[in-house]
Amino acid sequence: MTVTNQERVREFRGTSMQVFGGGTFTAVNLHVHVMNFTIDALATVHATLKGENFVYNGKGPGANSPSPGFAGGSGGGHGGLGGRAVSQVTTGASYGSIKEPNDFGSSGGKGSGGGMGGRGGGILFFNISNTLDIEGTLSASGDNYVGSQAGGGSGGSILIRTVLFEGSGTVQANGGSGYRDQHRGGGGGSGGRIALYHQGGFFDGVLEAAGGNGDVENGAAGTVYVEKAGNNSDRPHRTLKVDNKGRPPLTERINQVEEIKLYPGSMHISHSTVYTSISGLQFSSNGATLSYRHGSDTYYYSLSRMCDGDLKNAYIVQSSYTNAVITVSLPRNMFIHHIRLYPFCHQNYRVSFTLTTNHPTIGFKDRTKGSRSFAGCYDTSVYNDVSIEDTISEFTVTLTRLESYVALSEIKVFVGRETSSFYAANLEQDSSRTWLVFDDSGVTTFEVDELDVRGNAHLAIQNKAGSVEFKVNEYKGDFTGTVHVGGAQNLYLNASNNSVIPFTLRTYQGSKVFLPSEVYLQKSSIYAESELTGLANLIISQSSRFDVTQDAHVNSPTKATILLDRITILNGGTFYQRTAEPAKLTVQLTGEITINAGAAMDVSQVHLQAHNIFIDIAGVLTARGRGYASMKGEEPGRQSGIASGAGHGGAGGRSSSQALVGKAYGSFEMPLHFGSGGGQGYQDLPGSSGGGAIKLSASHIVQVDGLLDVSAKGAVNQGTGGGSGGSILIQSTLFLGKGKLLADGGEVARASFGDAGGGAGGRIAAHYETTRFAGAFSAHGGASRSEAGGPGTVFLSENATHKTMIIDNNGYRASKLYISDYRDLSNDGGRAWLLAGYMDEFTINLLQLRGGSHFAVYHLKPSFTLHVERLEGDLGGMIHVSKKNRVYINHAPRLFRQAFTCTMRDLFICLVTFYSRTCFIPGFHWKERSVEWIT
Repeated sequence: MTVTNQERVREFRGTSMQVFGGGTFTAVNLHVHVMNFTIDALATVHATLKGENFVYNGKGPGANSPSPGFAGGSGGGHGGLGGRAVSQVTTGASYGSIKEPNDFGSSGGKGSGGGMGGRGGGILFFNISNTLDIEGTLSASGDNYVGSQAGGGSGGSILIRTVLFEGSGTVQANGGSGYRDQHRGGGGGSGGRIALYHQGGFFDGVLEAAGGNGDVENGAAGTVYVEKAGNNSDRPHRTLKVDNKGRPPLTERINQVEEIKLYPGSMHISHSTVYTSISGLQFSSNGATLSYRHGSDTYYYSLSRMCDGDLKNAYIVQSSYTNAVITVSLPRNMFIHHIRLYPFCHQNYRVSFTLTTNHPTIGFKDRTKGSRSFAGCYDTSVYNDVSIEDTISEFTVTLTRLESYVALSEIKVFVGRETSSFYAANLEQDSSRTWLVFDDSGVTTFEVDELDVRGNAHLAIQNKAGSVEFKVNEYKGDFTGTVHVGGAQNLYLNASNNSVIPFTLRTYQGSKVFLPSEVYLQKSSIYAESELTGLANLIISQSSRFDVTQDAHVNSPTKATILLDRITILNGGTFYQRTAEPAKLTVQLTGEITINAGAAMDVSQVHLQAHNIFIDIAGVLTARGRGYASMKGEEPGRQSGIASGAGHGGAGGRSSSQALVGKAYGSFEMPLHFGSGGGQGYQDLPGSSGGGAIKLSASHIVQVDGLLDVSAKGAVNQGTGGGSGGSILIQSTLFLGKGKLLADGGEVARASFGDAGGGAGGRIAAHYETTRFAGAFSAHGGASRSEAGGPGTVFLSENATHKTMIIDNNGYRASKLYISDYRDLSNDGGRAWLLAGYMDEFTINLLQLRGGSHFAVYHLKPSFTLHVERLEGDLGGMIHVSKKNRVYINHAPRLFRQAFTCTMRDLFICLVTFYSRTCFIPGFHWKERSVEWIT
């Protein structure tokens, strides 16, 4: 049976209705008011726009295939956003009420050949005064694609009010599927919205509003809202379920920055000056394309080459052109994040460029602020990003030749925006997420007793005019879903006694999440960019992640600050500090932190305060490579065709073409500095990044049985310098363990034309009252066949009375024996430095000098005295003592044939055999004399 009144309501009233097994009742907008309604097994009641002869595309139709262009149509939106088609950017919008759904679904977008998308689902309103019994199917699902490359329609609306709800059937408002094709497939339609109000009965069937399958992206899930009135309760039990049946979106983050697909495309002829990408961006040039011959055939460096993703190809204009103007028209007004240009860095093809955009209302705008040049660039995938972050209709790139030809290797266009404001205009280029739409002014409060997010569904809240309070008393899920919390939104999860949050949380700037006192992340994660509160005990388990940016703060008004009782990171769990540049994070605990075997804490710089700090065997606390990038930091390596290494605890290593190095810096007693980046080298490629910084302050125990690592990364590009190691500072009552503490410099890549200089080691310091640490320290310089980086320093202080310094360069030696000029240390590499500053004197109870280490002292006062109670080594080290320096060594159990260099009566040795060229040695039981240096 089919009834229709176009999109208008068709209403049935009576005592009872029944659809028998095998029967089908089809409508468009059906309202039923009866006492009893029964849908037998194998019977169907279906509301759909499919087959209707009137046009109604809905409030969130999918985007049609762009014209020009030949991408597919995206899915229709409703309960969520539709899925994008191949190479599409936009999709169908989300709309409609969660509690009182009364909207049609929307049509999927048309395919490139005009193929029709699936129609949206219809509307069903059942007002049943006694019993609704569903054994068959009650559906307002969207239709699958109709024509080639088209998108699926979105689900419609089902609103049920009944006293008793019975049966084992299916209630659905699913999205339709998009066309499947490798290059021009359609997006899936989103699920619709279902709301059910009942007082009792037993229903063990299915309530679903899943998104439809898409070729590259599925439609989002819709919403299923259920209120069940209780006999003895002041209010009903409210449940919101979002389930997308295992169909995730393409991106994890709302409005995530991503590249538009520009290839394949179409050209009329191979040397045409117009190219249309699959996504509908049309490129036109005023330059004539350069041709070349291969055998008897003629080929062209065509316009399409700058969109094909191959950096070995290029669009090249004939030599008679000094410049070429490339205009790119967008298929619609689009928000562009940035545009990336790759030059063709070969001799005769380098260019400079300008880039302007055309704004729909403002007009043209210069985005490069003048010309940007690729002069002297090398073929190393170098590029230049031009920030747009605006809605534009077209952009123009003007290329000016610097040599013989105008050429461009590649152009890439990126969409997405960094915003936490979730309202419709900001979400036009997002997709496949479920949205709760609250656009009222003032404060909107939405509360559910149970939130169930599963099946890779992504749930978010859309609010334009006001703020939203979303209160959740209990939560369920299968650990695959995600809940997003945007600006001016508060999410309350703290009413629950359940510590396991079975979905991932993503919080954006300006939001606030109230958490239970204990959170156990198990196959789910928290990505925090804003405020979290209420949490006291954090447990991070297998395949879980606690990810914080510099805008995140927990139980504190100060950003990048976390105040908790305790943190436990179990096997497979990760605590991660997310930052684009080196930055500090403060973590203060009243209890302890434990990093178990197989667990990791990955930071840039952290100050971790706790009662106890435990790093188990195979546990990792790392800031490896999280310091300054190449050519950045306090003492980066110096740029050259073969660069030098960065300095920190020591000086960086020199190269054959760069004698200047990164100098030593930072405190050996209280190291807190980042490592610096290695020098930019061969073909302007970057060196490695330096290490980060970790400070551990425990009122009782620090126990390291695993790995504590602030080393620099190794350089991967030949001829580029190594970064320097970072800093480790430990303060505790008891220092225990058998693990490793590393602050090594970055090694360099071997090169046939000569190695760059290695990065210097960093600095490690530990202050404690008692120690039973039997592990290893390492702060050696990065390896290089030109010159390794200088060793860093390891300083150990027990009760502030017994001080040990360990300097070990792992067998790597400085290339020069002597320091030529103390006034300028930038041309002296490969040595560790004790920077005494304005101290008058300092005492080291035990100095260990090993592994080819060179150790020197630099002071700012007129004179400085270093007292060494005991000197140990492996006969391979060297101490350098400057003018106005005095070094007292009271005891050394071994001979040091290559032990010291000195100048002008400034070294004092007791009971040690010493060989010198010119200096005088007044020592205990020794008569002052001058001897020659013996090697």
